[in-house]
Amino acid sequence: KRGIVRFASRHISRITGYDGREVVGLQMILCVPREFRPMLSDIIDNMDKVEEYDEIQVQLFTKSRVNVWVACHMYPLKDNSGNVKELLLMLWDIDKQKQLQLQLEKAHEEADRQHLLMQKVLDYSPSLVYIKDTQNNFLITNSKLKRFLGLSGDENVSAFLHTNYPEIEREHLEKDKQIIETKRPITYESDFVHKNGKLTNLWVQKFPVLNEQGEIEMICGFDTDITLIKQSEQIILEAKKEAEQAKEAQE
Repeated sequence: KRGIVRFASRHISRITGYDGREVVGLQMILCVPREFRPMLSDIIDNMDKVEEYDEIQVQLFTKSRVNVWVACHMYPLKDNSGNVKELLLMLWDIDKQKQLQLQLEKAHEEADRQHLLMQKVLDYSPSLVYIKDTQNNFLITNSKLKRFLGLSGDENVSAFLHTNYPEIEREHLEKDKQIIETKRPITYESDFVHKNGKLTNLWVQKFPVLNEQGEIEMICGFDTDITLIKQSEQIILEAKKEAEQAKEAQE
């Protein structure tokens, strides 16, 4: 119940550098860093209520002062009356695997953080921003594009365009094919007619994202709403035409 180590095999020296005799007599919770002690204390306090514990992973102090990760199975040992008197611990070294796991988790966390940061930057853009693969699958989009299409956060842009705007999908495929063949950026104007009949004029800028081998991995696009500009141009053209007609009439 006090968690005193009564026996340690020679295997413990391969893991920690301590001879088994150096470990005998120590409290088990003092062999691990502080963050693992509440868990072990709870196991010791309740060892008469559990037949077998699931595998746990903890760090052990070592003679080299570099903590190592171990996996541990615990089995309660009972006397003839069925009372638990001791815990049998089976340990094995998982330090390399655990360090690799922690590094991968850290890398994933950093990747998630970078993705979130990039998403925030994209969401601040006044343009409709997207990144696609070469098969016309939208991998990343900003919130402005989703609002433009009237989509919720988790709806698939590729599937939505395929179902509702096949002409826009065909235009994307044609322009993407041009980028894939030339590996050069392109710009063009696109007329997007919404389901309610509203027309939005877009100035589209697309460029390829190449890998180290010079192959296209993704296509990035910025679509800017130029409807007001186009309308202003039309008003100017009409005013110019009216002025010319008025001048001709005077002559």
